[in-house]
Amino acid sequence: MERVNNLKNVRKHNDYPNLKAGRKAFNNMFDRTLYNPDYADVTISDEFSNLTSFLDWHEKNYHEVEESKKWQLDKDILTPGSREYSPQNCMYVPPEVNQLFKSTKQGKYMKGVEASGKCFRAYCSVDGKKIGLGSYSTELEAHEVYLKWRKSRLIELAEKYKEYEKLSAALLEHANKI
Repeated sequence: MERVNNLKNVRKHNDYPNLKAGRKAFNNMFDRTLYNPDYADVTISDEFSNLTSFLDWHEKNYHEVEESKKWQLDKDILTPGSREYSPQNCMYVPPEVNQLFKSTKQGKYMKGVEASGKCFRAYCSVDGKKIGLGSYSTELEAHEVYLKWRKSRLIELAEKYKEYEKLSAALLEHANKI
């Protein structure tokens, strides 16, 4: 998995109108796998290890949006559990979608649950803000409420992004597995 930058010192290229964004995604992908311990076992396919090959894919899949809502490269929504960046596994997704799939270290409680005194609170995160979903007498009840919210959120986002068929279908597939 050697990074091949065959466009060194090139700032503009007719074949790659989104060169700056593509180069940034390419470098971020490598930086995550090299320097983030959570990505220690993640690999990059040969095709994605070469900047021009990555840019060919990027130009077909990148969505230009406003700066604060730039879509992010994701490797495991299409292929759950994927540990490889590759054309088959990757797509660009909005930050609000990526946040739903952000992996977190297994805590003391089930996902979406925390202890609160003698009860358990269900919670979710939307736009980086933690939202309470209620308090329940058992951890399982709280987790089930979280799962119900998650399924609803996946369906809501699939509808919101229905013009992006691949993304919408992947979100619905995840919702149907809950």
